[in-house]
Amino acid sequence: MSQQGNSMCCGALCEQMLSEEVRPHASVFVSLLDAQLNNVEAAVISFQSLRDVLRKDMGTGRLADSTALLDECRGAFLRGLCRIGRENEATQIYVQARADGAAGRFDRETVMQLAKLQAEASNIAGSWVTIEDMMKLGHKPSDALLQAFLIACTRQENANYPATILAKMAAQRMVMSQPNYALVFKLYGRCGQLQSALTCFQDMTDRQGVDPAPQTCAALISVCLECQQPERALELLLQMPARCSLAADMSQSTLNALAAAAAARGEVGLAQMQRLREIADAQNLTIRVA
Repeated sequence: MSQQGNSMCCGALCEQMLSEEVRPHASVFVSLLDAQLNNVEAAVISFQSLRDVLRKDMGTGRLADSTALLDECRGAFLRGLCRIGRENEATQIYVQARADGAAGRFDRETVMQLAKLQAEASNIAGSWVTIEDMMKLGHKPSDALLQAFLIACTRQENANYPATILAKMAAQRMVMSQPNYALVFKLYGRCGQLQSALTCFQDMTDRQGVDPAPQTCAALISVCLECQQPERALELLLQMPARCSLAADMSQSTLNALAAAAAARGEVGLAQMQRLREIADAQNLTIRVA
């Protein structure tokens, strides 16, 4: 029945086993739940029946076996919901697990799968709860998960989370990848929070000792320009090591904006303009100042 996807029969069999106090191996219930995913509403009803019965078992002396059985079924069902992209139902199962005191028993991959799905569904608040839970257990969010979360935050122009994420990662000696740092800078730029981006960059380089990649430097310069601060962008560029400034992948418009800022400084900006020309030559670009 499971292979044929007969959800009604699978649901009925599940209910019958529960009513007759039959407790087969978890894989049987998992297969029956998985077969009902083509009718998610029915699958959720079956799982809730399973949960109710097993939690009742826990109060009748069958605690260990019932707890392990429910944990395995709940984890598999949550992964199945994530696999088919049912974020709302998956989140409900996770919230229920938290209420049951069982959220900490999900494995790292299951929780990351849920948090990523929540982020991609623009459920930032739900994704953050899931991420925070996993970090409390000492699990580092994957780069793919953080990328999805930061992209969702940028779409919604919500800059409330990066500082907290970085603080929690630092407390557990976790390091964010530079591509994700660049996404943090982009988020701050979208929200007009240049100082937050600069503080984040300083923390990355000074406290964590991260050697910034050219692409990371270019992302911060773009934030300065987005926040209408070309002079600050110019200062940052000229303070960067040559390996960064020469290799940073900057657009023609970015270089032109920086050159305009240098030209506005008159004689003081002549040396800066020469440096910009060197950078432009290294990237096969030509500076044009109106």
